[in-house]
Amino acid sequence: MTPDNHLYKLQLRELDNFTSHIDQVKLYAIDKEESWHLCPLVYAYHNKLGYTTFKLLLDDEKRIDLTPAQILSLKFLQSIPHSRTAYFIFKINGHNRKPFPI
Repeated sequence: MTPDNHLYKLQLRELDNFTSHIDQVKLYAIDKEESWHLCPLVYAYHNKLGYTTFKLLLDDEKRIDLTPAQILSLKFLQSIPHSRTAYFIFKINGHNRKPFPI
């Protein structure tokens, strides 16, 4: 990822024919010494629901449903200089129950 005005942009989409129930998202920038730095979520926009930033900040009972035709756009604030970042870890808490064929 490349920063855009000190922000990292991501989009989430459901690729299966199911609904994902997303509770919380986090992005970590990992530096070259393997230290984790939380990149704060500053923007979340669901193309059907509108702004959903506050629903995705905490691991609680507030969830965003994401179906295959929907997009969740996210922006995270850069936590360390991009030149110090070795890689990223993106974490999603939620529930996506899929039936298993018998």
